[in-house]
Amino acid sequence: MSFGYSSPEPSRGERSFEPWRHGADSPVRVIDDLEGLAALEPAWNQLASPHGHPLRTFAWVRSCAEAFEDDAELRIFVVERHGRLRAVAPLVQRRLPAERLELLGGRELHAPCEIFYADTDALTMLVESLADSRIAVSLDGFPAGGPMLPTFEQAYEGRGWVRAMEIDPMPYIQLDASWLTPEHRLDPGLCSDLLRVLRQCESIGEVQYEVFSPSSADQLIARLSEIKAGPSPWTWAHASAASKRGRFIRRYAGYAAEQGLLRLVMLRIDGRPVALQLAIEAEQRYWVLHMCYDEQFARLLPNMLLTVHAIGHAAAQGLRSYEFLGEPESWAKRFTDNQSGCRALRTYPLNAAGYAALCSDTAHASLGGVRRATNA
Repeated sequence: MSFGYSSPEPSRGERSFEPWRHGADSPVRVIDDLEGLAALEPAWNQLASPHGHPLRTFAWVRSCAEAFEDDAELRIFVVERHGRLRAVAPLVQRRLPAERLELLGGRELHAPCEIFYADTDALTMLVESLADSRIAVSLDGFPAGGPMLPTFEQAYEGRGWVRAMEIDPMPYIQLDASWLTPEHRLDPGLCSDLLRVLRQCESIGEVQYEVFSPSSADQLIARLSEIKAGPSPWTWAHASAASKRGRFIRRYAGYAAEQGLLRLVMLRIDGRPVALQLAIEAEQRYWVLHMCYDEQFARLLPNMLLTVHAIGHAAAQGLRSYEFLGEPESWAKRFTDNQSGCRALRTYPLNAAGYAALCSDTAHASLGGVRRATNA
């Protein structure tokens, strides 16, 4: 996954969040701290299975909130009926370069948390509440089709403008028995490249793959400690360990290990670990969370070799698909032509804040600072 970006944020100070008020009988409330978020866990897990789609699970949202709490102000919009959670929008509020609400984790991960809901009535109440806030909203990465866009367009009719965009789709592999030997499914050029580097690896020493399912954060840490013992740096150390994204990965991987969802795949050459993949196995799918490798072996394409083995492993487990989470890397697209349609939307309320957000987005797009997007 590629890295996101973060704008500098002003100090939050001590003031409370109260840009508008919901009535006492309103089914919508806003949670703005980690303590309030933690109290949602039981109801959250009833609405979205803890073993379901990673971007909807409480563990993912909690990890994002803990890792990125200094970047923006937490705003979790929830719809409750008869004591049960019916819809959730895990958002944060940013004030620079223009005030807006956006999905938690979107900038940092390019794999943002998702809005999810029990039914369209709950979604409508949630979106109406966002429109009532009179703050610009930025949502990325929701599936094309479905009720999301028309619900926003209806809620903002006469109150603002809704802009919809197609964005870079996420590649995935639809698995079947033919993927038990992935090298037979790859294009000839890629297959030739991988055979060449595999022979080079074997000239150094025995090539081994290991798939491990840690059951606790301690077991995960023990395995990860192996990659720190080598003489050359790993991409993990350079790109993630000291970053906010790295904090998220460590937190979420620990939670996923405790739930039995985490898979750690390691490539060894001559007994030495040279590449590592962290993945989630849920909903009969295999979700790639993170990959890193020893830079000394970069010319041997360790991430590609590890991906081939992981695809074969996922197929052998009878899983339905192999999913590339986050902003797609160019090399990942060499494995598949399948891409899931993704959309984004921006709302601009009819006020000064909405106009400021529109000007900011227009300027940002003119400088080429957005992912490929077209008006829908």
